[in-house]
Amino acid sequence: MIRVRIEGTEEEMFEFMEKMPDIPGFEKTHMREPRKGNNPKYDSSKNVLAYLSYKKIEVANK
Repeated sequence: MIRVRIEGTEEEMFEFMEKMPDIPGFEKTHMREPRKGNNPKYDSSKNVLAYLSYKKIEVANK
């Protein structure tokens, strides 16, 4: 399993996720909608976080 964290403005995030190509040999298993993080240290930041999970596709050879 591969987990990817991406950070950027909300507009950048939605554009990135729409245009992101499929990754050969992997399937997307989870995508969390972009949202602000919980750390109060970054309350003034305009960036949001999103997380993607990918799983390697197992190919059965017969």
